[in-house]
Amino acid sequence: NAEYMGDQAMIENEEFERIIAVQRAEDEIEQEKRAMERNKRSRHAQELKGQIAHMEEMKRKERREFVEEGTKLRKQRGEEAEKLERVRAEKLRALEEQGVPAKYRNELCRKRATEPLRAK
Repeated sequence: NAEYMGDQAMIENEEFERIIAVQRAEDEIEQEKRAMERNKRSRHAQELKGQIAHMEEMKRKERREFVEEGTKLRKQRGEEAEKLERVRAEKLRALEEQGVPAKYRNELCRKRATEPLRAK
């Protein structure tokens, strides 16, 4: 009877150890799954941050290019206006040298810079 109880205790102890081993293995698998999921979420977050940073950089670049283009166009308009004014001044000087009366030259002076100097 004591031997039977000893065998029974040993069987129960082995069963307990087997259950504990299975539980530990399952816990380890679950921990690995959680770690993999955390890593996956972390990689995804990093990807999103990278995409956001890339988009922000693209927007900054586009804005910078837009501003540069505007500056370039304003400079070109200014240069064209200066050139037109030089041509207008030369034309008026030439007309004065040719003896065109002041009243006609004054009419040309009043014309806006965008209007052509030639007769239509």
